[in-house]
Amino acid sequence: GNLDFGKLEYVAQRATFLEGRRALLGVTVENSKDGLKRFLEETKDLKVEELDYRLNEQGIGKAFLGVGMSPGLVEKDDLIERLGEVGMPALDLTDSLLATQHASSMGSSKTELGNERLLRFEFSEKPGAMQKVLKAIAGEFCITKVHYQNHSAAVGRLLVGANIPSEEQSRFEAFLKQLHVSYEEETNGIAHKWFSEN
Repeated sequence: GNLDFGKLEYVAQRATFLEGRRALLGVTVENSKDGLKRFLEETKDLKVEELDYRLNEQGIGKAFLGVGMSPGLVEKDDLIERLGEVGMPALDLTDSLLATQHASSMGSSKTELGNERLLRFEFSEKPGAMQKVLKAIAGEFCITKVHYQNHSAAVGRLLVGANIPSEEQSRFEAFLKQLHVSYEEETNGIAHKWFSEN
């Protein structure tokens, strides 16, 4: 018979959650310039398989964090406790069917922040590479949106939204050049414009 590859992918993904090989956490990132940087620092040694982050209108960041769990990696409860101790309350969403199926769409809900630029980065996929790119940007500018999934490919792909006021545009352009990471501007791309329509 015909194989439904979408269904197979879903079954495989659910199995990794049910077997305890993957955890999904909902993390509240404090409202401060260094909040996202501190979150990335706290998670730099983890096997991050998915990250969806959105800064809301109140300036509070919400992150869906998908983490691979295997022998030698920090256990889920320890991670939740550690994040809580540094002011980042984490909720275990591993058993939530809604969160495990729809984390990316929940994390990337529409929030209009006026001067948002949307960029798609590509880089050599290796441990810590995604965090390095994000920490560099977060150190200089306000990140409003992140979407990342690790598909065990050689190339990592990262979508980043950043709030760049008009007086900061030229500094942002100069920053992107010295970042030495391949990127494409998606701010005026057809997909982004369609999603942003009322």
